[in-house]
Amino acid sequence: MQPNSNRIHSVLVVYRNDTKLREVNIESSSITIGSSPDQSEAVEIVLGRVTVSDKSIHPIHPNHAKLDFADGHAQLTNIASVGEITFSGGILIQPGESQKLAHNAEFRIGDHRFSLKQPVSSPPPSASSECSPAAADQQTTPTDSDPSAIPMSSDPENAQTPALSAPPTAVVPPEALATPNAEVVAKPSEASEPCISLPNGMVGTLYSVKLPDLKVSELKNLSVKIPEEVGLSFQCDDDAIVICGTPTANGDHVLTVQYDLPDLPSRFGRFGLFVNPNPRSMWKNLPSDVNAPYQKEPTDRHRIVDGDSVLVAASVRGRSHAHEGTFRDDDFLLDIRDGWHLIVVSDGAGSAKFSRQGSKIACEAARDQIYARISLLDDLLRSQPETEIQNSSKAEIKSALYNILGNAGKAVFEAISAEAKSKQHELDAKINDYAATIVYTIYKKFSFGWFVAAFAIGDGGIAIYDEVQEVKVLNKPDGGEYAGQTRFATMSHIWESEPEITSRIQVSVVERFTAIIAMTDGVSDPKFGTDKKFFTTEVWHDLWADLADAVDFQSESCDESLLNWLDFWSTGNHDDRTIAIGLVNNG
Repeated sequence: MQPNSNRIHSVLVVYRNDTKLREVNIESSSITIGSSPDQSEAVEIVLGRVTVSDKSIHPIHPNHAKLDFADGHAQLTNIASVGEITFSGGILIQPGESQKLAHNAEFRIGDHRFSLKQPVSSPPPSASSECSPAAADQQTTPTDSDPSAIPMSSDPENAQTPALSAPPTAVVPPEALATPNAEVVAKPSEASEPCISLPNGMVGTLYSVKLPDLKVSELKNLSVKIPEEVGLSFQCDDDAIVICGTPTANGDHVLTVQYDLPDLPSRFGRFGLFVNPNPRSMWKNLPSDVNAPYQKEPTDRHRIVDGDSVLVAASVRGRSHAHEGTFRDDDFLLDIRDGWHLIVVSDGAGSAKFSRQGSKIACEAARDQIYARISLLDDLLRSQPETEIQNSSKAEIKSALYNILGNAGKAVFEAISAEAKSKQHELDAKINDYAATIVYTIYKKFSFGWFVAAFAIGDGGIAIYDEVQEVKVLNKPDGGEYAGQTRFATMSHIWESEPEITSRIQVSVVERFTAIIAMTDGVSDPKFGTDKKFFTTEVWHDLWADLADAVDFQSESCDESLLNWLDFWSTGNHDDRTIAIGLVNNG
């Protein structure tokens, strides 16, 4: 079937994680795609009238998009009332925004990945084709006025060479692609000579491609001209001309090749190259509203040293927050009193308008309640036989931990409730406006070893990490009713059930450890990805190696280094990031 201006034949492939669910041929000028729960709480991938069921997924909200095909192009529009569409490279299309797609594009809606493969709407470049500004048929070049105009290419972190988003290169012999005694023309729009399109490149990403059907051994007086601003060069390798290097300028570029063939006049060929901008450079860093209540800095860091112990933490506003000019919603708190170390991290819900204050209140309320009661646990642990402390099953210990850690959680709920009530008239505030998760741990060295206890509500996590032993995770997966949901300290039903509170208290006694690490999901999601990996020691080894390579924890500036580490790139993971670490000298 030949595509016309309003109808195009395309293939849409649907994945969940790395599992291919369905491949669908599209012969319609407009379809709706997305993920939404049906009445049985199953999930369907909607492709026009075609559905693909996946019973294991339960998104919080329906996310939908509309695909329109016209004039040989595809355009994607986010028609969801909530949610984002994420493209390779991490750029987002917010509700109501549209984006022209490349001939091959990948994007994510909810828990599903879509791969759109379109044919070109005209024959591939040949001897009679012209170099056009690449990219009206292939790419939309981002501009300051169009922040959502983004390149559709593979993950720049994983790709060694850019994805081929250009049409297939025509195989043309030198005689066919060259024009005798042609004049070098700098701009593609002014050129009339035949042109072959090369695979797209990306700024800052290694590029290498062989020019088609040009054998160096058959050419005389070879000259290759590449615009200096592109940052590429050429080399002759295995009888082929290779264009290689790391592009430094995005946009349309024309490369020219001039050469002689035996007994023939001088030949001239032109090759069009489109270079995508690097997606990382397209993220904005907008200031938050200076007139909004509950001001919060975009970053925070802290370090405490007490003898052989070091506590260090850092928190940074996520790229998605910075891009929209919203506040950092995460918070943390570190403290050491009478040998008791305290680490608290809290993640304010992105959908809650005052969650940045909710996370701050949560950390402070937990600290105040814990230190007000912890002397009871101190006395109890010193008086108990070591064997009973080791299994942590004695009723007195359980009761003391409930009294300290459980009541600290209740204090968090009560403090946030009080704040919401006090701002009810001024800010029209409700308790859910301050929704936040919370994870906290206390630990102290005794004659029998390190006593460690933790409490958690929501995602993120905490663990005792040791370089030579199995990791001990101190919180359980805490998803909500649907995948992607979590629980918050502002949910009143949690505090109405003693078994619910008790189940969240975790205890461990260890002789040694390398670090106790707590984090919000802005770190745990990109570094672990799944609950199973969060309980896998090898993945924790990888995380620690990454941290140790970037941060000298003995340095006075280790908090600054930790803050810099949080700027790591992970496609599709751009939430606030907070991590807190407690280290001891085991020597």
